[in-house]
Amino acid sequence: MASNDDTAYKQLFAHPEMVRDLLLGFVPGTWVRQLDLASFERVSGSYVGDGGQQRHSDMVWKVRLSGE
Repeated sequence: MASNDDTAYKQLFAHPEMVRDLLLGFVPGTWVRQLDLASFERVSGSYVGDGGQQRHSDMVWKVRLSGE
């Protein structure tokens, strides 16, 4: 069963605008300014890792960096 904190974080990170603002406000380095912030796309949080193991994340976002 999810805790109240877990639910609140999932709701918070479900919005691309919030993720964008957190990245800009807290990630050091100039590379974060090269992100195409309009390209945020939420993708499945279930995937197979490099070693073949099943992985599950609460929230996964894909975003373009310098047009890539």
